[in-house]
Amino acid sequence: MTILRLRGDAPFVLRVGFNDHNPVLDALLGKECGGARVPVDALVIEGHWAVRHKDLVDQAAAGRQLVIDYRVDQWTIAGASALPAGRAVYSCDEIGREAKTIAADAVAAQRNAIWTLAPGCHIDTVGGAAWDATLRLLDETIELIGEMPWARILGTPAALATEDGSHRLIEELRTRGVEKVMLTVGPINSDGDGENVLRLVQALGGAGLRVHLTHQGAIGLAGLAMGAQSFDAGLLGQAEVFDFEGYRALRARGWRGRSAHPRAYAAPLLVSVRKEVLGKVFSLKAVRAAFECDGQCCTSRIDGALLYPVTHFMVRRSSQVRSVLDVPVEMRAGQVQTLFGEAEKLYEAIRGVRRTDRTALEGSDLTVLSERMSDVHRASRHLRRVLESSHWAAS
Repeated sequence: MTILRLRGDAPFVLRVGFNDHNPVLDALLGKECGGARVPVDALVIEGHWAVRHKDLVDQAAAGRQLVIDYRVDQWTIAGASALPAGRAVYSCDEIGREAKTIAADAVAAQRNAIWTLAPGCHIDTVGGAAWDATLRLLDETIELIGEMPWARILGTPAALATEDGSHRLIEELRTRGVEKVMLTVGPINSDGDGENVLRLVQALGGAGLRVHLTHQGAIGLAGLAMGAQSFDAGLLGQAEVFDFEGYRALRARGWRGRSAHPRAYAAPLLVSVRKEVLGKVFSLKAVRAAFECDGQCCTSRIDGALLYPVTHFMVRRSSQVRSVLDVPVEMRAGQVQTLFGEAEKLYEAIRGVRRTDRTALEGSDLTVLSERMSDVHRASRHLRRVLESSHWAAS
């Protein structure tokens, strides 16, 4: 197996979904696309799926790519798969009281990982029970391993992505000497939320903290522009949203997940879309050249994204991440704005083809594409507003 590694300070990180372990492993081993090299620096696997994903865990550990996310935050959700066997649900107070044992279990689960994460609860109020339990888990992890772990910080924009919330978080982390943060904030329901998440990333980076932003797609790219050193999302458009209370509501209704339509990565648009829609876009002569790819997945044909979706996604997304992180810090915002601008311009070109040739794409195809592009439009708008103003948006 040959893996193309990115430099240490410019990682491409993939969060592995519940059913993604086998296709990701095949891509790593070159089985999907005739031995094609796949660039990835870290694979984030949620701790409660480690047994299900054992072969991928073993491969990632051997390649020094494994990150285990021990999702203690989900322990407060009845029916969550992350709950320990035989346990119905925890309160944050209980997690705080049992922090020493929980931290020890979390560290043991990460014994072959390249990052050590101190687990955290979901914070909806700074200074509340989840905040206290998160800090207790961080303290116990520091004491247990004798060095600084990554702080695992999860919560709502209203709690964390505010001027006061950022100041208090930075103060607590600085007091402990923490240098690295895995940050999960959501849901992002408004422009204000999106802007403030980016301002939080900027504040943490400005305080000298290394920030890894999770569960983000286009906003993850904007986060790189504001100082994040990496971000993760799932395969082909999955795990690009974090909605803790939404997940709680789904579990309460007995939701067990559902299969998504097969997707492929429309790289110049920065989004993953249904394969049948992307196939129709490839047939549009006016825009076809924009989708050319020089990776092994597409050496002899333009539709490698459809034939080898995992390999194509990882090759192209890693290239886009590297295009941002390989330029000087002060130029990264401009690079991300260029990526967003090119994506929006191409989308308008596709819409233009549809206006002049109603048979080129069906209205439903354009609707699917429009829904996916809304994430890019929002991220572009959030980044522009943060760059134009230093003021936090009203909550």
